[in-house]
Amino acid sequence: MEYHKVSKASRVHKTITIENFTALPEFVRNIDHVCTIHGSVLELYCSVHEKVCCIDCISTEHSECPGITSLVKVVQGVEESEFYHSVVKHIEEITEFGTKLQNNRYENLARLQQEKYLLFEKVKLKRTELTTHFDRLEKHLKQQIDSTIAQQSEHIYEVISRLQKKENALKEYKSQISTIKENATDLQVFWGLTKIESNVANEEANFESLTEESVMKETYK
Repeated sequence: MEYHKVSKASRVHKTITIENFTALPEFVRNIDHVCTIHGSVLELYCSVHEKVCCIDCISTEHSECPGITSLVKVVQGVEESEFYHSVVKHIEEITEFGTKLQNNRYENLARLQQEKYLLFEKVKLKRTELTTHFDRLEKHLKQQIDSTIAQQSEHIYEVISRLQKKENALKEYKSQISTIKENATDLQVFWGLTKIESNVANEEANFESLTEESVMKETYK
């Protein structure tokens, strides 16, 4: 009985060397030629379910299926069959489609790099524009500051000059008092002091008036 099974199974197989057998994919090497349910040789093919069957499978599961065919006839000339070429062509088509998808993604990467370069150039250009703008703004502001400081400094020096003149006048009044004291009569000293006091009062008023001027408001405390 076992010999009979092997004999039937050998009808759909050609003799191959061990080297060729081991070169086969594992799923092909592990193909079972005996039905795992009934223990009979898988020698029939159901085209409805696209399934290899044994004689017992036909009676139990495929009794109403049309087109039950001998497996020997199904596999005969399979390497030149339309099915063989269809599978190969299908693989080639899917491979080609996958290649197109990869190429599309590579092209997308190239576009991204180009876009990155263009954006970097725009950023660089904008930075140059901003730098130029801020350089001009800095120059303009510095010129305004220089002009303002120069005007204020001129006013301050003018005030300092006026103060120095008044300080010199006060020194002169003090010197005049010493001269009058040493050389004049009491009456002359009295009238001289009266006149100098009047002049000093005027200078004091001038000092007070000066403190109210705008040029003194930022510095006078």
